[in-house]
Amino acid sequence: MSQQNFYEKYAQLAIDQQIKYGIPASITLQQMALESGHGKSDLAANYNNYFGVKAGSSWKGPTVMKVDDHNYPEAFRVYGSVEESVENHSKVLMASRYRNCFNYSSTDYQNCATAYSISETALKEYKEKAVEVVGEKKEQAIRDAVAKETLMKHPLGEREVIITGGGDILCFDPLTNRYFKSDRDRLMRAMNELNKRMRDEMRVSLNDFYDEIGLSEAEVGEHLGWDIDNGKGYIDLDFSTQLADDGTPCLVVGHNHPPIYLW
Repeated sequence: MSQQNFYEKYAQLAIDQQIKYGIPASITLQQMALESGHGKSDLAANYNNYFGVKAGSSWKGPTVMKVDDHNYPEAFRVYGSVEESVENHSKVLMASRYRNCFNYSSTDYQNCATAYSISETALKEYKEKAVEVVGEKKEQAIRDAVAKETLMKHPLGEREVIITGGGDILCFDPLTNRYFKSDRDRLMRAMNELNKRMRDEMRVSLNDFYDEIGLSEAEVGEHLGWDIDNGKGYIDLDFSTQLADDGTPCLVVGHNHPPIYLW
């Protein structure tokens, strides 16, 4: 399988993981490619282990003994399918964050899923490698595909469009699944104003962002935000122009530095 065919074959799997867990699809796809040699490694081809995940003490499923990178025999996980491998990889990445989900009820999946972002170190390393190997245009294409998929899961006809008084362009916030009217200039001004505030206050919440752009506060916004003291970076908006289900152009508002759990 060529590299291009690999990305095309598994792109939707990676997109599904972003929608479900918030892990950037470009990161999942590129790590999958790097660890499996684009699906050609023995672990991937014969045991559906596309991420080189070792068994570990918590794994109760089947294993296979392989020599690791240090020429030491180790037990690696065996999966029944590629989908199972990708799903388990997402859970491994999020495992250290599961304890925070107890802040919410067992049925409040949206808050749990959006409240915690991927490890910043892993994100930075794999994102850089994704751009290096896939290229910026391909990486952006994956982002656009994720934005389109998210928009289609939340049809405009079934939702209220919030009038913020800040513009006439239809926008969509994937963190709270809200449609609203604004424009790129106002959103950028809000970003710049909050980044300026962070230089003094060190952190701002997601609700601070919503206040700045004219949206009502959200429950999840109390716990998410940006904290430069912890090295997580300033707000950095990412825009993707898509068509809503009725054909209306819609600006999907994403984040290059996703908000993290603050408290």
